[in-house]
Amino acid sequence: MNKMHDSKHVRPVNSHVGKRIEQRMNELDLRLEEFAALSGLDTAEANRIIQGTGYIDPSQLFNVAHALHVSVNFFFEKYNDPKNKEVERLMKAFLKIKEPASREKYLRLLEKQSQGQDDDTSCR
Repeated sequence: MNKMHDSKHVRPVNSHVGKRIEQRMNELDLRLEEFAALSGLDTAEANRIIQGTGYIDPSQLFNVAHALHVSVNFFFEKYNDPKNKEVERLMKAFLKIKEPASREKYLRLLEKQSQGQDDDTSCR
């Protein structure tokens, strides 16, 4: 099985990780070919990761971190998932509703609207 999986959809977290890798490469003055060789990737795989269009498995991410002399956490620093912002907005608005009956009404409405919807809350 390939270590990389092409994706037609750029996920925000993949894009963020790619930008962090590119940032660190620039700090170390590494060219793409050098980065690929150090991390055990071929150049095309490395480029897809940096562009955010490729998937990197955890063991390979560990190798990339080692090659760039950073912890794995480095890649996720300053990442804010757009879904978290929506949830935060929703919670703030919901908690401002003082009347319990009104809160219940909105909960039922949300539950009804979400029935049959694809659950896209899993990690990918």
